[in-house]
Amino acid sequence: MVPEQLANNGWTADKWEHLESHARDVVNRYARLRQAIPRGPDMPGVYVVPMIQAPSADPLSLEITTAAPPNSAEAKFNLLPEQAADADLAARLVDRAARVLASREDARLFELLTAAPIDSIQSEDAATLVAMGVNGLRLAASPYAGPFCLLARPALWSAIAVPTQPHLRGLIPAIETLLGDGSRIIDVPSPADDAPSLLFAMDPFALELVTVEPPTISMLGLAGGVLSLRLHERFYLRIVDGQARRSLALAAKK
Repeated sequence: MVPEQLANNGWTADKWEHLESHARDVVNRYARLRQAIPRGPDMPGVYVVPMIQAPSADPLSLEITTAAPPNSAEAKFNLLPEQAADADLAARLVDRAARVLASREDARLFELLTAAPIDSIQSEDAATLVAMGVNGLRLAASPYAGPFCLLARPALWSAIAVPTQPHLRGLIPAIETLLGDGSRIIDVPSPADDAPSLLFAMDPFALELVTVEPPTISMLGLAGGVLSLRLHERFYLRIVDGQARRSLALAAKK
């Protein structure tokens, strides 16, 4: 629904829908973890049932936990009167809000991925560490053949991405080979350089991202001619197999 302030400036329902569609396209382009996590069914509603299997559980059974409210992310922004009259400028502001939302979605998904208990692996060598993680997933009770996604924290990212002799492209090519065709390597910022990284199977039996509400623009209020808007979304990360993840800690070399 077009806010009255925008309707008075010549905005139509089509323009509003185009702006919202643009926001969703930008989020899809800049939100990185959703590119690696298999997409589950869209489930509009308030609650989603997560299927979580603990690392020690029977691999041929699924524990259905209590339904939980979805996670949410949002980015607020304002439109001044002169901006409300300029559709192109409004689209730029929505573009910025969508990029912020994408970043917040990634941060929340990483928290959810690491919230449940995870088997941890440690090594002083980056390539060895990733190889051990991949091997662990291939030998899991429910084995995964790949591809895999590596969410690299600063210490591991620096170890694999910085060019060295004779690895002028760093260890990225070798790591991509280990992870398999279609794999993804995503650098994940962290306040602590030595925070553990995460490896998971990009498999719908491992986990899936459930969309409860796609990025949507709504009005928060109007004061002094300034229109306050919010771009928000709701989603749920459903971890089907708790054994499909590995925490990777790069140990300091002695």
